[in-house]
Amino acid sequence: MGVNTAGNVYFEANIQDPHKLEITEQGKGTTYKKILCAAFDLAIIINYSKKSYFRFVYHDGVFEGLDNRMKARFYDCIKRLTIENNIQYIFTAIQDDLIRDKSGKIVDHPELHFALKLNDEGPEGKLFLMDY
Repeated sequence: MGVNTAGNVYFEANIQDPHKLEITEQGKGTTYKKILCAAFDLAIIINYSKKSYFRFVYHDGVFEGLDNRMKARFYDCIKRLTIENNIQYIFTAIQDDLIRDKSGKIVDHPELHFALKLNDEGPEGKLFLMDY
């Protein structure tokens, strides 16, 4: 933890091998750091969930580059935390980053509520119903 040049607190998290106490290759990559950042956001919102504070968190591309097993575990964790703490989790993902079963088919999660599935098939699938 430290303070950056703008005076804001920043956190540094590394993943260490428990035996060698060296930073692992996973710790050097962005995938695990992305999950740690998402977990940090969730921890803050859960801590304040009983107070007058935001009750939602939004992450763009949180499943990007994750192994399918990690996506499934992270999703199950999010589902449990949102129910237990009465918070809303909003995420965006491209179709290729959604959780898939062993045959490669996208896993259906009936509890997910899609506000909009974006596509290029016409104005109905575009953000704000228009081209930019």
